[in-house]
Amino acid sequence: MTRLPIYTEIAGVEGREPVGAVLSVGTRKSATAAPSDRDRFFLKLPKIDGTKTRPDHPSFGAYNTADASKRRVVQAVVVHAQREQWCTSGLMMYAQKGDPTPNARPWCTGDGERATRLDRKAGEYRSIACPHDRCEYRQGQSALCKPVLRVLFQPLWAPGSPLPTPLCELDSHSWHSTSNMAGMIRHVEEQARHLGVPDGWSWYGFRFSIHLTEQTSRERQSRFPVLRFTPEISVQSFLIAQAESRDKLAAAYRLEHDRPRASLTAPETVLDVADVAAALSGPREVE
Repeated sequence: MTRLPIYTEIAGVEGREPVGAVLSVGTRKSATAAPSDRDRFFLKLPKIDGTKTRPDHPSFGAYNTADASKRRVVQAVVVHAQREQWCTSGLMMYAQKGDPTPNARPWCTGDGERATRLDRKAGEYRSIACPHDRCEYRQGQSALCKPVLRVLFQPLWAPGSPLPTPLCELDSHSWHSTSNMAGMIRHVEEQARHLGVPDGWSWYGFRFSIHLTEQTSRERQSRFPVLRFTPEISVQSFLIAQAESRDKLAAAYRLEHDRPRASLTAPETVLDVADVAAALSGPREVE
């Protein structure tokens, strides 16, 4: 009997990030209710329930009920290599009330230069030049087009903490928060250029903190939450360790490549395990 092949991947199926929790600023009791307790973080389930809100994550009951003063800073570590894998930002506008889009998708998304907008007459999305701050939907304090910041990270709790460490997602529509994240990323990338670190270095293992702060709007005479992001390691040491790890890996590869091939009767020639372990070791602090 012919043995059937085992297929390992379906063409066209894109994998989804295994997000286990969502870090939220404040909480909502219903989809139409205004957010409350915006002076503290909550850890929520990633799936929206029947109330069209995210329930509190049952594994983080101790965190979600702790004093607000202990829920304004979260330590985080990046577990992706490329920046666009763990942090993205753009512009997005959903359809207005009573004017739905197919599958509740955004009506328009963009980056300030190019945008993808639904052409209702044609019934399809088209690429257009993004008007950015000149767009009619960007005007006024209640502009329909807003920034959307998405950050993926793994939380770092105090040693001995029983809290789990799933892949977490943080979303924000705040211009201030989006600008603060862009500032941290730009700072790290500039340090890499100053140190002469070649392009293609990995963000994996980069540690930073997420701070929940407040700012005051003079126009609205109100206070609103703002996220601030700060490196929690020496950026220079992190980048130097990245370059050293890559150099060790390249050297180990050259060592194996330059070695004469073993004959069928000679003892097998293998790459020293210590060489591979050193080359593949993750970013470390440089003293």
